[in-house]
Amino acid sequence: MAEEKDGRYSYSVEVRVRVFSSENKLIFTQQKSVTDSITKKSLDTIKDRVFGYEGTLPLPPGKYRLEFQFTDWSKKAAFHTVREISIPVPMRDTLVVPSVLPFLSAENADPDLADLMPFTIGGVQFTPMQNSAPTLVQGTNLQVVYQIWAPASDPRENLGRKLDVEYAFGRPAAPGSATKVKDEVSREQFDAAGSLVTGKKLSLDQQSSGSYILNVTVNNPENKHSGFGTMNFKVLDAPSGPEPWDVLEPGIAQDAEKGILDQQRGLCYWALGQFDEARVWFRRALQLDHSNDVARARLVDAYFSKKDYSAVVSLFSDAGVTERTDSETLLRIATSFERRGSTPQAISVIEAALPSRPEDGPLYLALAQYYTEVGNAKKAAELAQKGRSFLATDSTKQ
Repeated sequence: MAEEKDGRYSYSVEVRVRVFSSENKLIFTQQKSVTDSITKKSLDTIKDRVFGYEGTLPLPPGKYRLEFQFTDWSKKAAFHTVREISIPVPMRDTLVVPSVLPFLSAENADPDLADLMPFTIGGVQFTPMQNSAPTLVQGTNLQVVYQIWAPASDPRENLGRKLDVEYAFGRPAAPGSATKVKDEVSREQFDAAGSLVTGKKLSLDQQSSGSYILNVTVNNPENKHSGFGTMNFKVLDAPSGPEPWDVLEPGIAQDAEKGILDQQRGLCYWALGQFDEARVWFRRALQLDHSNDVARARLVDAYFSKKDYSAVVSLFSDAGVTERTDSETLLRIATSFERRGSTPQAISVIEAALPSRPEDGPLYLALAQYYTEVGNAKKAAELAQKGRSFLATDSTKQ
């Protein structure tokens, strides 16, 4: 914290997350800055805590590599770490426990933001422990929360039905030391999409110091479908570590409203080769913000590659273009008009774009071709000469 002239204390941090595919190709980058100032009294309450940053990434099922860079501008220091993660695909004929989250506390989330806030599941916001493999003190409790995914079904089919759950935790180095706790979960808690949220508080009164593994096994006694999740933790006979002081990623709601989260999810699907899914999310992103040129370019690329020129024209009619729309996208839009027999509209698209890029040779050459098609040879020759001159200039600069 930096001391200010008025006796307050401030911090300024920047968090950059780069999302890569399993083939190590960059999908997108999320970068946020957080600044704030607090009083001396507030500083005294948090000065011994661990600073934490909670954010959200809209990642569909798949494997990813995440690079985190945390920059503390007050100290002019940067910290870097990498995580490999895998988000499972919900299966039709089984149960899935995607992950097990150890947490310190929980409270009801703001209903208007519950679907967007980090570590918020089923309308409850959890304060996670600082580490996914935490260290706990003997005699305390391990609190965990997790989701269960099942095939979507009519909620009425789950009335009065149960799932069997077993929590088994022990030290791998001490065979036979596992403690098992059996429980039941009502299937009535499943929502229409097939997701259920539950958790457990497990006492560590009888556990000695060491490294432990927790296995959570869920079983449907009717069809024998099952799923499981695991997590590691340690128990030490020592004072507990400092509590976290967490700040939330700023602007999550605004990113959702502007379609940024939809765009990022679409980019993930695109990287995974699931182009039909990607188009759905890019279209949502562009509907929310017509200036989203990333979503526009990917949609035009997708439709144009399938020779669906009508879809390209329809997209242009709905969302138009901006001064920042890349030239390749503009050329594909113009070509789509031309292929549908609307060469004057193709000319209009290019001519409207030229003021923002007056030395773009390929645009002049395309425009020359369209003027040739409508019978204006003189205009076409002038534009072709200008386009070639700009291309020659670019070649000389290179």
